Amino acid sequence: MKYKPYPAFGAIVILCNAEVGDTRKVALGENGLVSSGYYYYTDGIVNVKVSETGEELEDRTAGWLNVEHAGAGAATSGNLDLTFPVSTEWLCIPLAYNKRNGLPTLTSLVVKSHESVSLPKGTDLFLVRGQLQINDKQFIGPCQIRVRSSDAIANSTYSNASYGLIFS
Repeated sequence: MKYKPYPAFGAIVILCNAEVGDTRKVALGENGLVSSGYYYYTDGIVNVKVSETGEELEDRTAGWLNVEHAGAGAATSGNLDLTFPVSTEWLCIPLAYNKRNGLPTLTSLVVKSHESVSLPKGTDLFLVRGQLQINDKQFIGPCQIRVRSSDAIANSTYSNASYGLIFS
């Protein structure tokens, strides 16, 4: 697995890549949820199973942000076994590296190929994967995008969907 940190509006985020056949173990909190941070999948797929019980959870696929899936936790605490059947990319916002300011409030953004989305003035967008054209400027993820002077239209110029996180 490969890990690369980036700054994102006062937070530290880590872009993670797993290869076919990689595995990972992640601890669950008492509530059956991963409490070590936020995870946003932008490419590939990960199969998720509870180590202690064999309970299978929803696969994580592109566009899946854990804070938007409150009911996707395990029925018990313990550990998750993650298996990557294809090359997979995700963004991790770890609590351990963001204790000072806490974890940010996030909303996922998926812009399909050659479609557009409106970004209101004041938007802080971390483009994780893909390409967006805003006015006459091209942004290629991973990068921070600040919309400041007025509302903007972001057009996806990527052959696949573009994935980002809005920080608020």
